[in-house]
Order: sequence, then structure tokens, then C-alpha cells
Amino acid sequence: MHDHLLFPTQIRIGPFKTATDRLVRVALRHDSTTIGLDDLDAFSFDRSGRLIRAFWNRQSVRRSLDNRFVEKRKTGPYPWSFARRVLDPVERLALIATVVREIATVRQTLQAAHHLPDAQADDLHMRLTGVLSWTPEALEADAERFRSVYRPIPILPPDQYEALVVQVTEGCAYNQCTFCRFYRDRTFRVKPPSELKEHIRAVREFFGPSLSLRRSVFLADANALMLSPERLVETCDLVRRELPFGPSRLRGIYSFIDAFNGVPKSVDHFRALADRGLRRAYLGLETGCDELLRFLGKPGSRTDALALTHALQAAGVGVGIIVLLGVGGESYYSRHVEETLATINAMALGPQDILYLSPLAADPDSPYRRQEREAGIRPLEEEEMNRQLSALRSGLRGGPAGRVKVAVYDIRDYLY
Repeated sequence: MHDHLLFPTQIRIGPFKTATDRLVRVALRHDSTTIGLDDLDAFSFDRSGRLIRAFWNRQSVRRSLDNRFVEKRKTGPYPWSFARRVLDPVERLALIATVVREIATVRQTLQAAHHLPDAQADDLHMRLTGVLSWTPEALEADAERFRSVYRPIPILPPDQYEALVVQVTEGCAYNQCTFCRFYRDRTFRVKPPSELKEHIRAVREFFGPSLSLRRSVFLADANALMLSPERLVETCDLVRRELPFGPSRLRGIYSFIDAFNGVPKSVDHFRALADRGLRRAYLGLETGCDELLRFLGKPGSRTDALALTHALQAAGVGVGIIVLLGVGGESYYSRHVEETLATINAMALGPQDILYLSPLAADPDSPYRRQEREAGIRPLEEEEMNRQLSALRSGLRGGPAGRVKVAVYDIRDYLY
């Protein structure tokens, strides 16, 4: 029997006390396990027992699949006011030791005193044993396996942070936007069909039982949807054959797209992809101001973005529109807001779509910052950026089907 049928939503166990007098609550889901301690600390694990997140000693720490442990804490009043840092090796080892100690105590307590239905007891014992198998050496070896399967995955949209990434392409076919650093370290290439098939199978093997935590498939890297219609149809068919799709498994295909690469973008083309599971494509609009687009080094125009969006919508594919906050600084403040709102409102976005407002995070030595300094453009202060965020939110009009979802997209939060 599949475990998502055994545990259709969530099974709660506890509260009970350990030998060290800690109050424990356990949540079993088909895709993860969470152990809460004294309503203060908590650890979450995937079905293979890998640590996902820890709340410990007032710290919030997430682990990436390449074995970085990243702490995040609030530092100010704005949606992006957080500090993040990677734990050093000593801190990482200390946290792993804490996890092992606490989970071992929980397992010992349950074995000695807590009576559960056989199916739950067996499943919980297996999960806790899996957690305890992840020694520091095992976690690092797992990270090496991850790096053998994937090139670094620089970025995903926030609603796809739990996607199963399939690297159909590597890098970015354009790679000249002045503000973007994500793909500077690699040459763009498309995986041949045989290599792609091997990659998908390696991905499936790497995740193993923890594949259940993944909600969708994301075709990476920057613009996999620039491939020819025939190649994309073949790719979607391959993905659906090789990976488990269904209501309780992977629930659709997602990817970035651009509006200027010259590949045919007809409604029929996108409808064929929708029939094969494409649910949403994410477009870096950045701004609705064509002059500012040129300043950013992006070819194409707002008209291209509108045409692409309307073709996707007509085919039944949702869109994720990404707009930069603070881009163009003080010099373009008003035009950026006015012309971006005019563009987005003309897209008639609805409930199946997402608008992401992303604070500009260009590096100080990036081409964008250099051009900004040469042009005498003053970057926005945080309060000004927050006012721009409010202006964009308040000026939105929903499409015929209703109001669009809007969220802040801070690229510094990304961790895979």
C-alpha cells in the first residue's frame, strides 16, 4: 500500500515526555516527518530522513541538498528585511549532533513506553531510524551525489522551491542582462535526448523516497521553453513517462520563458504543451518601460511580453510575471511604476497567474551597477522601494476571472 493512502493527511502523535523531560509532538505526513520539542524547537525531515529545516535555540535553519545550512532572521520592517548566513563547519556539526541526540532520545522513549497502532509504530520507527542514519559523513556524501546529478541550480520561482528540477538545458541562451549573475559561470547547452533520459533517471534515483516531497516538475535552467515545439513535446512526454505524475504525486510542469528568443509561440504550440502538463510559465518582465528594458540589456519590448502572455493564457497555461522593485532608481521611479502597471493590467491576469515583485539585488560590481553609477542614477532607499511596492500593488486590476495573486520574491531566500 502507498504510504500516502496509509497517512492521507497527517497523523499526530503525542504529546509525551522523553527521559530528558522534553515534551514531544510528532507529525507524520506521507512526504515528511516533523518532531516538535517543548513547543519551542522543531526538526523537519524528508522521507529519506534528510534534515529539511530546524528551529533550534531561536534560530531558523534550512539545509540545502548540497549540504549548506543557512540561518535566516528578521532584521527590519520590510518584507525583504532579513539577514542570512551559512553556518560554518563547527556550527553545522553541532546542529547535526543535536538532531541525532534529540531524535535518538525520542526513539528510545517511544520504544520503551509509547503504544501506537502497529502500522504507525512501524512507520515511525523506520522514519526515526532513517533520520539517525544521516551522519555528517553521510550528508556530505549525499551532497556529492547531488552535485553529480545536477549543475548548480541558481534560482527558482518561490512557488517552485519544492519542485523536482529537471535540467533540460544548462545556462541561459541570452545571458546578457546587466543585473543578472545567475548563469555567468556556464555556457548554454541543450541536453541531447539520451543524456536527458539518463539525467531524469539519476534524479529519480537520487531523491528516492523523498521524491514524495516534490510537488511539480520544473524544467531548468533559465529558458528551457525556448526549444523547438517538437523538442518540447518530446521532452514533456519523456518527463511524464519517467516520473510519477498524479493527484497525490507530481502535479504539473513549470518553467521559465522569455519573450524575445524568436521561437514560435503560437496558441496551438502552448496548447500542445498544456495537454502534456505545462501549468505555468514564468516571464521576467522586469519593467513595462521599454527604455528601462534597454538599460537592463534586455531585448524585446512590453509588446512582446503582452503577446506571449496572451498566447499562454489562450492555451490555458498560467503565467508568473516577475517585476523588479527599485530598478532604474530615482530616475525611472515614476515611469517604472506607471508603465509597468499599464503593461500588467493589459495582461488581464487572473487567479491562475502570479505576479512577483522582486527587490533588485544586483551585485555592486555588476554591469547594471556600473551603468547606474555612470548615468548618475541614485538607487532607491528601502523606504522608497517599499512605497514603490505599495504603488504597484494598489494600481493592479484583476482580469475577468478575478484578482491576481501578488507576492514579494526575494531571490536571497532561494535554497534548493
